[in-house]
Amino acid sequence: MRAIAVIGLAVAGAFLVGCSAVQISPETKGQQLIVTPVRGASAQLVVKQQFQQKVIQVKPVGKKWGSVKLDVAVGGPLTKSVASYATALIPSTRIGDRDDGQPAAVRIELVDASIEIGTNDSTAHNTGMFIPFALFAMDAEALASINVDATVAYCGGEPRSVSVNGKASEIMNYSAIGFPELERLMAVAMDDAARAISERIANELRPCGKQP
Repeated sequence: MRAIAVIGLAVAGAFLVGCSAVQISPETKGQQLIVTPVRGASAQLVVKQQFQQKVIQVKPVGKKWGSVKLDVAVGGPLTKSVASYATALIPSTRIGDRDDGQPAAVRIELVDASIEIGTNDSTAHNTGMFIPFALFAMDAEALASINVDATVAYCGGEPRSVSVNGKASEIMNYSAIGFPELERLMAVAMDDAARAISERIANELRPCGKQP
């Protein structure tokens, strides 16, 4: 029976090696909590079309995935989440793919993003090499993170480079961790990054003409 289980794991690994990149499209939720909006301020969110269409190919971290690669849709979901947080904070936020030239208390442009996704699973994997059925009883950490680079300018001033990180992780049954779980966690990480950008703006936003 152990030999059959080992063969099964080997066949599964070979299947993953032969596959093309798996498509992942995270569904972000955006701003979920009620927040106090900033009245009398305007904002502009600029996201170029190239960024909105950004897809990152990545090899998941962890032993579970062999040589499989993921094509993770990043630009669209992240744009949606940042827009949700920005408009909750500043209802008069304008959103577009270029600067409209109109005054704004804050102008945010999303510039780049990088991600990590996969599992922290060395213990579970190594145990499974010797006791295959133990995999069904072991837990491991599924994780996702995204680093977002943006520029932020207040009241028409010089843009400042801003970098924020969003993270998500969950301990779950090792055998149950699949692509849907990674997709869900990446969406949570994107929302976490969007929240961080919103908090940075909320902490630094001042009435124009009274900037330090």
